Amino acid sequence: MSSKIFEKLLANLKKRSEAVLTESVEKIGSTLEKEAATMLQRVEVLVREKLTDVQKIVAEKIDPRLAELLNFGSGDNKTYSVIITDDPHHPFQINDVIKENARTITRGATDDLAKAKAIFAWFEQNVDYGAQKRPGNLGYRTSNEVFTDREGVCGEMAVLYIVMARSVGLKANYVSVTRDNQGKDVVHACAAVYFGQEPTFVDPAYHAFDVKHQKFAIKTDADAVPLLKAFRGKTGG
Repeated sequence: MSSKIFEKLLANLKKRSEAVLTESVEKIGSTLEKEAATMLQRVEVLVREKLTDVQKIVAEKIDPRLAELLNFGSGDNKTYSVIITDDPHHPFQINDVIKENARTITRGATDDLAKAKAIFAWFEQNVDYGAQKRPGNLGYRTSNEVFTDREGVCGEMAVLYIVMARSVGLKANYVSVTRDNQGKDVVHACAAVYFGQEPTFVDPAYHAFDVKHQKFAIKTDADAVPLLKAFRGKTGG
C-alpha cells in the first residue's frame, strides 16, 4: 500500500472518529442538561413543601386553627384580607376595613419609620384612652373592637397598633411594661416595632413614640395571645 493511500485512509478515519466523538459529547451534554433541569425542579418542589410545612408549624404555635385559615402565598398576602381567626376572643384580629385604613394612613410614607409614625399619629387623633364603651361583662377588647369603639386601655390600644402595623408590613410585638419611662412601677403595655435589630416602643396610652420604658418583656404571639385572652376574661379597666 502506497504512503498516499495510507495517509488518505488515516485522514478519513480521523474525521469519522472526530464526528463520532462530537456526537457522543453532544448526547452526553444534552442528557446531563435534562437531568440537571429535572433535579432543579425536584429541589424547588422540596423547598416549597418544606417552606409550607414551616409556615403551618408557625401558625399552629399561634393558634391551632390559624393554619387552616391562613392563605399562604406571595404577592399581596391574603392573610390580612379577612379576620385571621374565627375565634371571637382572639386579640389580633384584622379585617379589610382595618387593613385599608392602615394602608390609607401610610400612603406616601417613604420607609418603615414613617409608616409607624403615621399610624401613631392616627391613634393620637382617633383613639381615646378609656373603657366607658366596653360592656361590664367584657374584659380586654380585641383589635377589631378597639377599632370599632375608637377607645381602649393601654394593652387594647397596643393590640390594635400592632395589627395595623403588621398589615402594612412592619414587624411588631406586644410589650408588658413593669417600670415605665419615669421609673414608676406599673402594670402597663405598649407596642414594639422594629426598624433594625433593636425595638422602638410605641405607646398610644402614654401618647409617646420611641418611649424609653425601663423594665419590660417583649412577648411573642405564642405568649401574648394566652395572656390577652386571660385579660379578656376579666372585667374592669
